[in-house]
Parts: sequence; structure tokens; C-alpha cells
Amino acid sequence: MQKFIFLNKIIKSEKNIYEVIILKYKNINELLADNSDAAQFFGSLPENVRKKLYERGSGINSLDELKHFANIVKDKM
Repeated sequence: MQKFIFLNKIIKSEKNIYEVIILKYKNINELLADNSDAAQFFGSLPENVRKKLYERGSGINSLDELKHFANIVKDKM
């Protein structure tokens, strides 16, 4: 069973080349279990927002996505 997916990106500047690894989890449960920043952010959200995010579950695979969808949910309430 694969726990997360790595997406590699190459970023080039004039003098250096950097490889950036973006960590994506399979779903919100794995994200929150393994990423303390995501868990802390999620815990700071109102209960009704957390409930909506859990309903989306498998579509939230990174901290950036969690923040993005939390803002969408908050804007619709």
C-alpha cells in the first residue's frame, strides 16, 4: 500500500537547479495523521468547516489544498 505520492518538479535559476518534492497524501485522514502543521490548521477551523472538508476527504492531499478548500468552504458559509 502506497502512503503518499511524490510529484517532482525542477526549478532552475541562473546559477542553480533545484529539485522540489511536493508531498501529497492519499486523503485528508493520512494528511492529518502524518502532517502536524495540517493537523494544527485543521484543528483551528470551526467544526462546520471541518465537517465539510471531511466530506471532500479524498480530494484534499496536501496542506496547500487543505488551506485552499478551507477558504472556499468559509467563503460559501
